[in-house]
Amino acid sequence: METNPNPVKLHLGCGDKYMEGYVNVDYPQSEHSVMKVKADLYSDMMDLSYPDNSVDEIRSHHLFEHFNRAQALKLLLRWRRWLKPNGLLWIETPDFGACARAYVFALSQRRKFQLWRHILGSQEAKWANHYDYWDKSKGNLVLKKLGFKNIRCKTYHNRLAQHYPKIPFLNFIGRFVPDSFYRKYGGHRLPNLEMKARKDADQTVDERRAVCSLLSQYLVGKEEEDLLAVWMKDAGFGPKAKSLISRQLKILLTVEFYYPKIGGAEEVVRQLAERLADSGHKVTVATTKLVERERFNHNGVRLEEFNLAGNKVAGIRGSAREIERYQKLLEGDFDVILNYAAQSWPTDLALDRLDKIKARKILVPCGYSGLLKKCYQDYFRELPKYLRHYDALVYMSPNYQDKKFGDEHGLADKSVLIPNGVASEEFVSTDDYDIRKKMGIKTPFLAISVSNHYKAKGHDFVLKAFRRMQRDDVSLLMIGELRPPRSFKEWGHVFVDRLSCFWKSVWSKNIYLVDGRNRQAVLSAYKNADLFLFGSQVECSPLVMYESFAAGTPFLTRPVGNVLDHPGAVEIATTFDEMSASANRLLDNPSLRADLIRNGKEIWQGGHDWQTIVGQYEELFNKLLG
Repeated sequence: METNPNPVKLHLGCGDKYMEGYVNVDYPQSEHSVMKVKADLYSDMMDLSYPDNSVDEIRSHHLFEHFNRAQALKLLLRWRRWLKPNGLLWIETPDFGACARAYVFALSQRRKFQLWRHILGSQEAKWANHYDYWDKSKGNLVLKKLGFKNIRCKTYHNRLAQHYPKIPFLNFIGRFVPDSFYRKYGGHRLPNLEMKARKDADQTVDERRAVCSLLSQYLVGKEEEDLLAVWMKDAGFGPKAKSLISRQLKILLTVEFYYPKIGGAEEVVRQLAERLADSGHKVTVATTKLVERERFNHNGVRLEEFNLAGNKVAGIRGSAREIERYQKLLEGDFDVILNYAAQSWPTDLALDRLDKIKARKILVPCGYSGLLKKCYQDYFRELPKYLRHYDALVYMSPNYQDKKFGDEHGLADKSVLIPNGVASEEFVSTDDYDIRKKMGIKTPFLAISVSNHYKAKGHDFVLKAFRRMQRDDVSLLMIGELRPPRSFKEWGHVFVDRLSCFWKSVWSKNIYLVDGRNRQAVLSAYKNADLFLFGSQVECSPLVMYESFAAGTPFLTRPVGNVLDHPGAVEIATTFDEMSASANRLLDNPSLRADLIRNGKEIWQGGHDWQTIVGQYEELFNKLLG
């Protein structure tokens, strides 16, 4: 790899800390009352200008907190533009969260004064006040949203640990070193945050939307658009910034299960809910009560739990009072209600109340998996009369049976196509988690299958195909939720499917079970895999297919859901013998795998990422509301 012999590296807010090999920048000496500045360039940081993609590294130590929240975001966007692809951003600020915790437990008044000075600034000059806070959670959120990757946020509780980061336990031990030691040798016992990240050139950032989303988090009470418009203008979006701000909507999403439960529907609704909340909307999710759920406001999304189960055909299980409580919620003060998936209690209990719901109503049918089942005949005979009360029907494929059903019943005018996708930022970033190393996998090839342990997900189909491959050079990871069962239904899934997978993994040295709740492990599996084997019988638009596209993993699947929408990007097998033969052919032919990878990535990059998809949902909401 060629390297630039003269890299451009900026040290912003250098003060008296001159760094060789950097362009050191600070205010002129006339702006400083105490510090003796030594710089190469004397300038206001807001006046600096460099060409796009021209800077290798931007570094600042105790500069960033001197800018208000809007200016800080403006600077980050500007710095990102200056940085070359994969260029390094290195920022150090006081860690507000660690300082606040230390303040609460401080034993002396002097210690509290020192911490408060660290939070608010030294204040010896007009620039020496701190205007914004930073901690690890905020750093991760902001840098990720503004187009950075490989983000590392670390708290150092004292200068000793910061100067010698590779010496273990200094972060702890240094807290108890007396102030006299630091006064003699330099440093302090004040918590600092170090944020390092690299420019993600593969990520397209809608700067206005990202900044609006972040600044919206600061709003309190009825301030809303007027104050947000002022902040947006300060962030550099011009005097008409208010007209660019999407109105804040009150949105209710309903889904049978939601986080912390893991699954396709759960992930789709979580992505929609959290990203809509990030954009400043007030989002509520109505879902089934889970024993393991500890929080009822998760990443800005308010959760409403109901002790209900079943559907119209199997019967709704739950008290009349709980049903009434749910239906009252549907009739509440919302702008938009989106029911996710038919044949589930949240949608089926809404059907008889659609004419009483004042909000705009949207249904995402998710395929109508029971359409051809005899027990669902009456359900689908009556369904069209309910569908006419919806303002929009969102389909994930132009060719699947749910859209055909709606069109055949005169509902084509309500149809909207919005696909499924992936969190692209997960697949363009790198981390230190190595699934091969963690699992002790030595084989040259790695195959994966990601889906929860239900019989309909076709694990037995995949395992039979894998055995018929008759190869010792391939390992198979069966990735699904492995938490302890909490209901009779979950115990049924354990006995019918998970135990069978477990025993096969025990008797085969090359089959491994992985807990899908460990997202790091799942992402590492995708990125290390040579092949994805998908045996599911019941799908609409499988998320794992798009995740395979994003990860560059060849996708070999049964003809299920909308996989046939993507010829050239997937390999189809109707029997496990066909799957084993196709798997062997793909593993033995790198060029065939490369073709699938290339075509899959083109599909993913063509709009199958959540940032784009959520924007399409917002456009639909605004269109329906007029």
